[in-house]
Amino acid sequence: MYRFAFPLGMLLSTAMPSLAQAPATSTLLSSMRDQTRPLLIFAGPSDPRVAQQYRDLATNAAGVQDRQIRLILATTAPTPSQPKPPSGTVAATQQEQQTLRTQFHIPADTFTVILIGKDGGEKFRSSTPVSFATLTHIIDAMPMRQQETRAH
Repeated sequence: MYRFAFPLGMLLSTAMPSLAQAPATSTLLSSMRDQTRPLLIFAGPSDPRVAQQYRDLATNAAGVQDRQIRLILATTAPTPSQPKPPSGTVAATQQEQQTLRTQFHIPADTFTVILIGKDGGEKFRSSTPVSFATLTHIIDAMPMRQQETRAH
């Protein structure tokens, strides 16, 4: 029975190469690993939830900076009516947006907020704007954040 396991495995790996390939990962996120906590915002054009998320983060700018949150905007082209993003926001290119949407399984024009830890792992996901209080609670419970606060 075991003599069939190896040939079957070889057949599957050659017949279905897509299963053997790793999914595309964001170089943007890779460049931030161990340095910041990316907060990804996915949305369609003129989605009012983006403005709501911006306002909450801008109101708590000192806390955002203290927790090393880096906002990454992965939206289709905004309209002039949308507010200016908070300082330090990174606007993902079209190609990077597609990579991020694929990596995190986000359909086009869907509003989603994802918090990524410094370790590169997804820590939180929401389909509604996330309050700074919620982000604070999540981040401050992370072991790496607790180490940071003890070091200061």
